[in-house]
Formats: sequence, C-alpha cells, structure tokens
Amino acid sequence: LWLKKHKPELFVDLELSEFEQKKIEEGVITDEVAQQLYPNGVLVNEVGAKGISLTKELIDAKTRTIFQATFEWNDFFHISDILIYNDELNGYELYEVKGSNSVKRKPPYNYINDLCFQKTIIEKNGINIIKSVVIHLNGKYRFQDKLNLKALFVHEDVTDEVIDSQGNVIQQMLDVKKYLSMPEENGCECLYRGRRGQCQTFQYSNPKVPEYSIYD
Repeated sequence: LWLKKHKPELFVDLELSEFEQKKIEEGVITDEVAQQLYPNGVLVNEVGAKGISLTKELIDAKTRTIFQATFEWNDFFHISDILIYNDELNGYELYEVKGSNSVKRKPPYNYINDLCFQKTIIEKNGINIIKSVVIHLNGKYRFQDKLNLKALFVHEDVTDEVIDSQGNVIQQMLDVKKYLSMPEENGCECLYRGRRGQCQTFQYSNPKVPEYSIYD
C-alpha cells in the first residue's frame, strides 16, 4: 500500500501474481453473475474521476440499483458491488458480492470490516446507508437443467455487525493514513508466503531473497 501511494512507477507494466490474478478473475465472474439478480441495474462503466462523477449523477437521480458505484473520501477510494435504493427508508442498501460459501469474519478476509470501510466512505459523501448485506454462494446449491440464480446465492444481512464494528474500522483507516505518511519500511508481510501468494513488488521489497528460495 505504501509503495502504491509513494512509488506508483513500480507498478507500471507489472504483471499480477498468479494469486492476485486468480482472485480478480473469481471476483469479476461472481460479480457479473450476481448482477443478473437485478436486471434493471445501471452499471457505472467509467473509472476514476469519471466514475465518481457518473455515480453522483445516478445517486442524485435516485437510481434504484447501481453496479460499481464509485466513491472517494480523504484519499480513500471505493467501488461498491451493488447499491439498491430503499424508498421507504430513504437510503441505500449496500451489497457486497463474495465468491465464498459463507461470511468470513477473520483476517485476512473479514467481510464485516470490508463493508464498514465501504459504508464509511459512502456516508462521508452524504449518502444514507440503511442496510449492509453480503451476497455469497450457496454451498448446497446443485445445478439442474438451468442456472437458478436465486438458489445459487445467499443474502446474509450483517447490518448490526457493521454498525457495531464501524468505529474500530474508522480508527484503522486513520491509522493507515498515518502509516502512509511515514518513511518506507524494509521487507513486506508476504515474505513467508509461497510464490503464488506473494505481492507484485516482492523482489523490490525483499532484494536479498533469491528468485528461487525457501520462500517459494
């Protein structure tokens, strides 16, 4: 994270690791299938500042369902999987799509904290989030004749957990801001991961580790 902010040139034309590529591909496929649950949704098909601008237009128009809504606050950037407007409560429901069979609540994949992060950024943009939901795969689903999207996915309401955890996540966000203002550290946390789980800048952060080593 520190390198992406302070030395973005390291990431120019840099290939993703096998692990990163696999996670992205799995996430994109799951997102695209889940979007079919809401056929009238509008996709934010712009990125960066244009994505933020288009999202604002859709929010101002009270668009009912938005895919890939894009927000920024205090140098934090976020793209939501699905936002659905609730007319009765005058706010948006926040949906996070995951390719797992359950809601993960422990590092490194804490879905509750993910939603807290998203909810904080969106609310700092003046938008009311009234519900937080994880959409994940149904591990008991079995394909028969044709794909049943409603049976394939499980919607798990985690609103109360997100509200309870949001204060801690906001503090973590402030800690990250402080960390990013500090001098560069040596090494990285993926030193003891296998090659497939290492970050893109592993060789830069660990120059003394040979290309083939005990850390593969």
